[in-house]
Amino acid sequence: DWLGPALAGCAEHDRRWDICCWGTAGGKALPEIPPAPVSDHLPWDRIKSLQPLEGSPQPDLRRELDRRLHWFYPLKDLTKLPAKLAVTEIPSSPITSPAEEEAVPLFRPKIKRKPLFLQGKEVFSPAQLGSLVHLVMQHLDFSRVGGKAEIERQIASLVEKGFLTEEEAAALDPRPLAGFFRRPLGLRIAAAPGEAVRRELAFTLALPAEEVYPELSGRMGGRDPVLIQGIIDCLLEEEDGMVLVDYKTDRLGEKDLAAAVARYSFQLDLYARAVETIYQLPVKERYLYFFHLGREVQVSPGAGPFRGVPAVSP
Repeated sequence: DWLGPALAGCAEHDRRWDICCWGTAGGKALPEIPPAPVSDHLPWDRIKSLQPLEGSPQPDLRRELDRRLHWFYPLKDLTKLPAKLAVTEIPSSPITSPAEEEAVPLFRPKIKRKPLFLQGKEVFSPAQLGSLVHLVMQHLDFSRVGGKAEIERQIASLVEKGFLTEEEAAALDPRPLAGFFRRPLGLRIAAAPGEAVRRELAFTLALPAEEVYPELSGRMGGRDPVLIQGIIDCLLEEEDGMVLVDYKTDRLGEKDLAAAVARYSFQLDLYARAVETIYQLPVKERYLYFFHLGREVQVSPGAGPFRGVPAVSP
């Protein structure tokens, strides 16, 4: 942009270039390349006096210049959409935030005569408390979960190993955790070989953009991959397929259970999709376990966008 005008403003002889090449072997010069002839029909007098030029006599060239200069990126809308999302960030997800997954759960009610900030004790948010439950379930020895006393002993061991602080351990009520292993689902997991149980299984799954953003269906870029990230709480592998388990620590009543199951079925569909894509094994059963109610609920495959559709091939 700046070399061209500078050269064009030079005198005639300065705008001609002589090109010569010299060899490095034996000091012998290579044949000289003659300069290319210069064809210059520009009205320099009009240009120097800043007078307007006549229209281009080459309409095809003008059309091509217009096409290039007025080009715009056809997928500009896609640049505003995230290419990597957590499960709770998917626009069509009924789960609007991580905190909604882990509402007030599982902790001993305490009568406090003084505010917590005067007692010097740490205050945990519902999401933090729910994370503690998941942390304990991740590290429990499932072969030794006979009852409340054993759960307490293992929680104390997690404190010694640095997984939990004493304040976090004191906030946990071992009874709902022990109750899980008295239920058929918990007994089934505890009886399984250790290598058949996977816990806190992180995954990344590529899905077509049009499945994540329905407004892109049928449009250019709709098949481009979007990465979905999530963590599966517990996955049990059996001979005829996988059993998917997701822990929920929401404080629910029986009247709220059906709505919660409907809300979280979207999540289980996506998790099952990830398991079947990654492990190439069918997910034969999927469960939600609600610690506050002490109940497991078997969830059927939903009719949402993430059931029965192949993922983007790696």
